[in-house]
Amino acid sequence: MILPLAKLQPGMHIARDVSNLNGMVLLTAGTALTAHHLRVLNIWGVQGVHVADQGDRPAEPPITPALRQVAENYVNHRLRYATDSPSFAVWKELAVRRTANRWADQPPSVGVPHGSKAPQSGEATPPTWPVAAVPATRHRAASNARDFVRQSAGLPSLPSLYYELVRNIHNGDASVNTVCGIIRKDHGLVARLLRLANSVFYGLPLEVDSPEDAVQIIGFNEVQNLVLATSIIKAFDKMASDQMDAPSFWLHSIACATASSMLAEQWYDPLPERFFVGGLLHDSGRLLMLLNAPEQSREILRRCQAETALAMEIEQQVLGFDHVVLGAELASYWKLPDSLWEMVRCHHNPAAAIGHPKDAFFISYADFIASVLEFGKSGELFPYPLLVQPEHEPFLLDEEQIPLVASELETQCAQLFSIFTS
Repeated sequence: MILPLAKLQPGMHIARDVSNLNGMVLLTAGTALTAHHLRVLNIWGVQGVHVADQGDRPAEPPITPALRQVAENYVNHRLRYATDSPSFAVWKELAVRRTANRWADQPPSVGVPHGSKAPQSGEATPPTWPVAAVPATRHRAASNARDFVRQSAGLPSLPSLYYELVRNIHNGDASVNTVCGIIRKDHGLVARLLRLANSVFYGLPLEVDSPEDAVQIIGFNEVQNLVLATSIIKAFDKMASDQMDAPSFWLHSIACATASSMLAEQWYDPLPERFFVGGLLHDSGRLLMLLNAPEQSREILRRCQAETALAMEIEQQVLGFDHVVLGAELASYWKLPDSLWEMVRCHHNPAAAIGHPKDAFFISYADFIASVLEFGKSGELFPYPLLVQPEHEPFLLDEEQIPLVASELETQCAQLFSIFTS
């Protein structure tokens, strides 16, 4: 059947090739639509697309009643603070199925985030923050979040390559050749650029095999944000593996980054690439806490578990400030744009955003999605409720869209996690 562009949703499969007016194939038959694809089709003025019958999609594997009960007990405990969030029943069902499938596919000692076995029926065991016993040798007294950041031992910095790229792009001096000349200084960055251009994130019908082609396709702003995203992850490479479960932390961060980009593209934001960086940075303050206040971090975790409390409340009591303030101070220290600062600072309370409230809401929504569906862990035992102002209600996903967006997030996140962490 043919659907107009306004009726297309991420996750739908194309039944016939989609071409522009010049006959160039934009998307091939069988492609699963992503939010980025919808934006591209809108740019090219495509009016309608042949899509496959959604009833032909394979059914999900069944879940045994016993496993479902255990998964539901666990999810009910985790989502105790999120029950008033919009479309909660749909998100909860997805979380239950995702948890049950994970436990069915893996031995309980691996699949369950806490302890050596799955909780028994009627029992709900909270997950742990991925932090081990770390010697408390780095913390210095700080009167506020800014002092804490400035006094942090070994505060990570961004590479000069990033600032060089920003200067060229913002001064209007950038060309494909100059941008490629800058990124070629880092061979790993070139490899990531090509992998990203050829990933499901863009879903291009042809293979991109040169940095010049990748830059032309992705655009200067996207390349700038790719460099920033890579630099952020590399900046924290020095963190020892026994201090935290780094893959789990970055899986959550990349899932939030991916989901926020998807939401921005869903609503045709003109610069959706900046949301990826905002999502990647949103919990960076917790990394600083772990690096420079490991003893306090353990105390925060212990109290969150004992009191079944939200982390920000305990952070305020233990340190006098919380991870969102620390993350915003780090963004300021790195001289990142105000929009990114506000995304980080207000990702649990978009109503507090002044200059970029919609941006903060997209990060908040994406963090809610990544947390509820448990893509990795950043230190939150319990997902925060999604706070929606009246002006942001139009940006909520329809309930029939939610499973499709969750499926797309699963696919994109797997590829992007490999690209950014390898």
